[in-house]
Amino acid sequence: MLSTMLMMTGKMKKYLLVGSVLLLSIGIIMFIAINLRQYNGLDRSNNASQSNSSDIPISENSALPVLQHLGDISLEPFDRSTQTSGSIAFTRDALLSNHRSEMLISPFGESICDEQGVCTFSPGLEFDGVALDTYVYSPVAGSVESIYSNGPDVSVRIIPTGAEGYFVGFDHLFEPRIKVGDGVDATTMLGSVAPYDSGRYGRTTIWVKKRSNNSNSDDSYLCPTSLLADSNKSEEINQLTSFFTHWNDFNNTLVYDSQNMIESGCFKDIVLESETIH
Repeated sequence: MLSTMLMMTGKMKKYLLVGSVLLLSIGIIMFIAINLRQYNGLDRSNNASQSNSSDIPISENSALPVLQHLGDISLEPFDRSTQTSGSIAFTRDALLSNHRSEMLISPFGESICDEQGVCTFSPGLEFDGVALDTYVYSPVAGSVESIYSNGPDVSVRIIPTGAEGYFVGFDHLFEPRIKVGDGVDATTMLGSVAPYDSGRYGRTTIWVKKRSNNSNSDDSYLCPTSLLADSNKSEEINQLTSFFTHWNDFNNTLVYDSQNMIESGCFKDIVLESETIH
């Protein structure tokens, strides 16, 4: 009888040991899964994050996105005494050294040719020379699809509500104030402009891209100013046009030629992915 009880006690200890090992293994697996989830960008503190945009269906007949503004960066008033135009420093020192253009605001579709004469086109509207304390706001209502590292700064992609066939995005953002999956509207702060030139100035680029179901397709970018809401378009266009005029006068040359623009801020209406600057 005693030997039987000892045998049963030994088996129970064995079962308890096996059960403990199983529970410990499950705990370790759950810990690893949670940390992988955070590492892959679902944590707010990670600047390189992605969501699964395949959850949002793509329609080839999607409505065009409507932009309420271009990031809400002030371009007025122009003040020659302080060499500023709104939030932008009105000085040639703010020109990007790696750009061959003379433009502080680089229009969509700007052509940049290398020494061999091969030209590519800018897929976005870029603002340079911006004061570092300037914040950038979402121009549309929608959801944040991804935030990913772009060198020293980040890029943000938004899928607009009612225009799910497109991305509205910004390159060159710093210290993002949103995370993947967040809902946004035209008053949501996305982050600040990204510093360059040893931190003297900031910059950002707005772009609009058509989403595609076909991975082999040549995706297209659209002129942002052509997508501005009718209620705000006149004011946004006037600010851009006024900035271009003042910069031409400041440089005493025709840096911005409105006759070559299809719309203020755009040299082209569409730029294909294969034509873009890489």
